[in-house]
Amino acid sequence: AIGESADNIIAESTTQSEDNLPPASDQMIKRISDADDSRVQLFRPKSLRNHKEYHQQLSQLRQQGLEPALHGGRRAMVRMLEAISMGAKVKPIAFLINDELSNVLVEAGLDTSKTPLYIAENQELLNEIRGQKLNSGDSILSLISFPIASELQELIANPPLLILEDVRNAENVGSILRTAFCLGIKSVVASSTAWASLCDTRAARCSLGTMYYHQFYKA
Repeated sequence: AIGESADNIIAESTTQSEDNLPPASDQMIKRISDADDSRVQLFRPKSLRNHKEYHQQLSQLRQQGLEPALHGGRRAMVRMLEAISMGAKVKPIAFLINDELSNVLVEAGLDTSKTPLYIAENQELLNEIRGQKLNSGDSILSLISFPIASELQELIANPPLLILEDVRNAENVGSILRTAFCLGIKSVVASSTAWASLCDTRAARCSLGTMYYHQFYKA
């Protein structure tokens, strides 16, 4: 399973506490008490990460055919889990949240026996991991393999099609996809430039999570 292999790749730390975990299967629910914990290196910005651990973990995930993107936002992540339950092509690798939101993803349907859920012991630690002040009520981060390309014939069979050609701004991409979703358009052809924007968490936030319901073809 992706989650099981990801938890092996994202190395175990010796500094963890198992107290006060959410009322769910705790097989892959882990507490984080140190910003330098090896398990959160893929969540850290370039200026703060341990580059050796980061590239080792990234390389191993890519060997499994996973191309990780870091997305976030409470509404977007909850909608993502809903989309996955409906068969969306999104592969969650791991989640990082604060203790305040520890039950949100489980209640939204996250299977913590398959996908690692890392819980920062407080908001200050999560801010330290990310190197910026985050909104405590919105602090849900997800490492996912997305977007995942569909065959063009799959999209043609589900018209109409939206074509994103060289749209560079991730926020614009997210807004366009949100509007398309509201109009019932779920098949999207994206140029390589627009495809890169789909990996950006700003697209997910601006789409309010609706982008996860779309099928994508990379032109």
